[in-house]
Amino acid sequence: MKKLLLIIVLMFINLNAKNFDDGLKAFNKGNYIKANEFWNKTCNSGNMISCYNLGLSYSNGTGVRQDYKKANKLYTKACNGWIPTSCYNLALLYENGKGVRQDYKKANKLYTKACNKNDMGSCTNLGFLYANGKGVRQDYKKANKLYTKACNGGKMNTCYNLAVSYANGRVVKQDYRKANDLYLKSCNGGYMGACYNLAFSYSNGTGVRQDHKKANKLNKQACDGGYMDGCINLGISYVMGKGLSENKKIAKEYFGKACDGGDNKGCDYYKRLNEQGY
Repeated sequence: MKKLLLIIVLMFINLNAKNFDDGLKAFNKGNYIKANEFWNKTCNSGNMISCYNLGLSYSNGTGVRQDYKKANKLYTKACNGWIPTSCYNLALLYENGKGVRQDYKKANKLYTKACNKNDMGSCTNLGFLYANGKGVRQDYKKANKLYTKACNGGKMNTCYNLAVSYANGRVVKQDYRKANDLYLKSCNGGYMGACYNLAFSYSNGTGVRQDHKKANKLNKQACDGGYMDGCINLGISYVMGKGLSENKKIAKEYFGKACDGGDNKGCDYYKRLNEQGY
């Protein structure tokens, strides 16, 4: 009797796994409705990753009508089934009041649960809640501790947050060199805001030897990465001849790029040069 039971259980597990895999295949082919059907089956059979995937579909309106309340239920199920990313997504719903009443305390608890399971995005967001006193008493020490954990865990945007803490002397001793090291790490990791801030340090000689050429290189990196303030600063360098040859035509191109990217300052600078005949 025990052998028969084991065979039945194994058949159930194999069927469950097959439905999950079929869901992934359907999703990758763009057949979202079919994918959701498979994930619904495996979620009901106890596959928590399927519950999470289905929650994503309802949250984003992928193959189903967008429904944050359903997403909430599915994320809750998967979170209780120890899928940390699901706890993170559920916390986002509570933080932003989507499908539920906005509740920072609830978001805090969920981020804490996921952060303790090494979900670095949750550590970052929890740090933000402590830094801003949302749902908790404002506590920069806790925020910085969480930022450090997330930064060491590979969250480059969080390295930027930690750098800002060192630059501003928030609880930690003000340390521009440490801030610049973190900006560099974050910039190399693809966070363009950090490239821009590091460029500012080189432009002003804050914690580093003043170097306009390095500042321009970093501003270009930020600009190319879609950070419009980097485009503006690079344009200003071309106008003033800081670290490169003065060239207002090139400056106008960078101001135009910033303007097209939605930055009104770029539009104003572009207009001025245009009126000057450049």
